[in-house]
Parts: sequence; C-alpha cells; structure tokens
Amino acid sequence: MDDDTKKLLNLDLNEALQPSSSSTSADCVICEGPAHGVHFGVPACRACAAFFRRSYVLGKEYKCRKQSGECNISKETRYLCRGCRLEKCIKLGMTPDNVQYDREAFPANQKETTPVKQIHLDIIKATLKEKSKLSPQAQFVRPFYLKEAPSEEKLIVNKEIERITKKIQDIFTSNAPSLNSAFHLTALQRMTLATQELRNGLNPNPKLLDEINLPEQLENAWETLLEDMAKWMQHCQEFNQLALEQKLLIFKSAWCSLMRFDKVANSVMTFGEEAITKRKCYVMKDYVVTRDTKFDASKVCPVDPEQVYRMVGPIMDLLFEEVAKPIFYHRVSNYEIVFMMCLAMWNVEGWGVSESTQRVAESFRERISTELHDYYVHSMGLTNYAYRLITLINIVQANERVQQSRGDLLELIRLFDLLHIDFPTGDLFDWKRM
Repeated sequence: MDDDTKKLLNLDLNEALQPSSSSTSADCVICEGPAHGVHFGVPACRACAAFFRRSYVLGKEYKCRKQSGECNISKETRYLCRGCRLEKCIKLGMTPDNVQYDREAFPANQKETTPVKQIHLDIIKATLKEKSKLSPQAQFVRPFYLKEAPSEEKLIVNKEIERITKKIQDIFTSNAPSLNSAFHLTALQRMTLATQELRNGLNPNPKLLDEINLPEQLENAWETLLEDMAKWMQHCQEFNQLALEQKLLIFKSAWCSLMRFDKVANSVMTFGEEAITKRKCYVMKDYVVTRDTKFDASKVCPVDPEQVYRMVGPIMDLLFEEVAKPIFYHRVSNYEIVFMMCLAMWNVEGWGVSESTQRVAESFRERISTELHDYYVHSMGLTNYAYRLITLINIVQANERVQQSRGDLLELIRLFDLLHIDFPTGDLFDWKRM
C-alpha cells in the first residue's frame, strides 16, 4: 500500500468517524449549502469535505482560474475555481492536523512480496534465449497485426479499426439511450439499469473452456465488447454531454479496465465461492475460464506457454486477491459495484482531458458519493459505514493497480520485443491501458 493510499484511507476513516448528520441545521462554511456534520474541524457538506481530502492527500496545488484569488465560492459555483475553493477551506479552518499518518487503516498481515514489475522483468530476461520466429502460416490477429505481415494484411486490420472507431463515434454522438423506468432516476440508479443492459445475455450456465486461443477469442469478441462499453458510458448523462474528443479520451483510458472489473464482479455474483477457489471467471457471456484453463498465445508470442502463464500469473493473483475476494467476502451489492465502476470511469486525472471535464468528473464523483450515503442510511440502515466505504475505495484502487501492472508488463514485452504483433493506435486504443 503506497503512502498516498494510506493517507487517503486514514483521512476517510477519520472523517467518517466524526459526528455527522444529514439533518443538521448548519450551513457548509465553504459553499453555504446544507452541511452534513463537522468535517476536518468545521461544518461542511460532504462535497467540500471530499474536495479538501483529495486536495490535501494528493498534494494538489491549484491556481485561481481568473488569477485574482477572489472567486465567489457557492453551492452553484464551487466547481469553477479549485484554487479559491481550497484557499477558502484553509482560511475557514479546515485542518487535517489530527490525522495520524503512521498507522495503516488495516492490519498489515500480508507478507512482503516482490513487485510485480520485477517478477515480469526476471521472467522476461530468462525467456529471451527461447525466442523463435513465427511459423510462415501465421497471419494477422484483429485488432492487432503481425510485424512481419504483408502490407495488405495490415491495411485490412487498419480498415477494421477505422470501421469500429466510426461505430463508437456514432454511439457517442447519439442521444442518451432511454431506460425503462416510470420514476425519476438518480445517477447511480440510472447506471445500475445501464449495467443490467450491459449484462444482457450473460449465460448463468456458461461453457467452461479447457483451452483458450487468445488471438481467435480476441478476434471474435473485441468489437462487441467495445460497443457494449461505449453504450454503457453513454447512459451517464454527464458523459453524454461532453464533447466527442473528451468522450474518446475517457473511453480510450477506461474501457478495458471497466470491462475486466465488470467480468470479475459478474463472476463473483454468479458463481460465488467458486470464483475465488477455482478462479472461475467470465471471458465472454457464454464462456468461462478457471485456473486450469490453458492459454495458447503461440501465434503472437514465441515463448513457452508456462513462461507466459508465469508472466500473467502475478497480475491474476492481484486481480483475484484484492478485487474478487473483497467483493465476495464483504458481500458487496450490485449497487456498490456500479458505484465503483462509475468512480473508476471518472477517475480522469492523467488522461489528458480538459479542465472543464475534470470539473464535471469531480462533480459527478461527489454526486454519486452523496447517493451512496443515502443508500447506506436509508436502504441498508447503516449510520457508520466508514469501513465499508474504505473497502470500496480499496477495491477500485486495486483494480487500477491491476491495470498499471498490465501496462508495465506490456511495456517490458515491447522493450524486449517478445510479441510479434504491433499494437493498434488511434482514438480507441492505448496499449498501456489494455
């Protein structure tokens, strides 16, 4: 667990344990909206408390957007200038001085392990001697193509990518899809219904694959997966209102991680303990794999299959130990799953989006956090849900670590030229986020 994570979790726990009530008569001293208790020493709403927490933990330094330092901060304008908002938090007495940073929120009972990237590096160095050329029969694999493929085959793949990109752009320029509901929907309720649509056709009794050919499975499934995830994102009204280029930046960075998370969550909810003990997991709506499934990557990677498994193994360990297990053992609800997916989708920092999109993302995260609070208090009857909230945050962060570990592995594979394929580029693909 890195230092920023420790700080965030301790701040979340400290904040949540302070007296808090949604019925308080005080106003937030920052934005003058309804306060939800005392946060970091002053009466504040959850939105301003969350803003201060993120800004402090991550060491953010904001500048006034008008360069004057005199922006008005109200409930309606609090997202417009983060510099003045943070300055007002500090001036009016918000302080994290009572937080202890040398104490982890959870007992450190896990053994220290070798970093995943170092494991990958050791394995790759050991396998360099085993490199061999692909057989002449190897062709191309959508959405990738072989480095040695003839130019006409590469052109075919590029045309395929252009065609799918156009389909995704058409989805993103259409109106928000309608949902069958007689009532006004909150953001999380809307995305919960959208998630049900995403999972339409999911077979509760899928076929177990004894062996999976990675290239062939990719070729058959990747187009549908992209379209389904694009439609899911478009259900989010805030996302629907963004400019097309902003939507594509978010989609490019998030679709693969979200897809993987949803498959793991589906597997836990469908197969229960088998998803943990046998690592039984959906790869497509009608097919599952387990820890005993053999993976054939011989068309694209001339390394012994056992070595391939050793490279992928640490990432799978991380995925099942820190994502699947907590979902199962904490009995995470579908509503909470959707909350985590939305949180991950809008974690846009570092993705190259505009400042206005970052403000939309911050506003949306605060909105769904308030909706989650209402769900805990009114639907689950929880008045102190600090531990549960921390668990959800941990799962989201673990899923992002899985994504980063995959990116590190792909970076090393490219560096040592272990794959005989070129990764696609363009509006839909970021090879470090695949």
